[in-house]
Amino acid sequence: MLEETWDRSTNMLHGVSRVVANDPYELRIVAMGEDGPWRVTGLTVRPRTDSNVGAAIRVIRQDDWRVRVCIDAPENLEVCWSIRFAPAR
Repeated sequence: MLEETWDRSTNMLHGVSRVVANDPYELRIVAMGEDGPWRVTGLTVRPRTDSNVGAAIRVIRQDDWRVRVCIDAPENLEVCWSIRFAPAR
């Protein structure tokens, strides 16, 4: 992971990661707010630079406040990712 920021106004976690070709890259996130656990409501990923290479992002698992997200890419790549959260009420 090269960068990570939390945007409180949009409830989004943003980051930049360096992924290895065909090697699933996993993010493990503690999704706990002041009022309890949060759930993932959206995911995006794109190459950091102009590239025709695609990358995929998916939630592997969310158990209460523990979130596991996976990023896959067919080539070595730096990717920008965003994860949107909402309170799990």
